Amino acid sequence: MIIYEVNLLVSESILVDFKKWLNLHAEDMVKLPGFKKFIIYDIKSSNDKNNFCVHYYIESEFYLEKYFINNADKMRQEGLNIFGNNFSTTRRVLSIWD
Repeated sequence: MIIYEVNLLVSESILVDFKKWLNLHAEDMVKLPGFKKFIIYDIKSSNDKNNFCVHYYIESEFYLEKYFINNADKMRQEGLNIFGNNFSTTRRVLSIWD
C-alpha cells in the first residue's frame, strides 16, 4: 500500500465551492483501478489559511503509474478549468519504510 498525497492551498474566494468539488473529485479518484480510499485533512497547524491535504491509498506503485500515464492530466485539468489559478498544489508519494 502506498499513499499519494496532494497538498492544496485554496483562495478564500473559492473556498466553499472548492471544498464541495474536492469531495466529488476524490470520490472519482477512488473509482480508478487500485485506488482504495481517501482521507481529506484540514491542516490546522499551517500559517496559511485554507490549507488541505488529501491522502489517496493505492494498492501499489503499479496502479499509481497507471494513473500518471492514463488519468493524471485529465484529473488535474478539471480543477484548473473550474477554479483557474485560485489554488495551488504540491504532491508526493509515501510508502512504508522497510
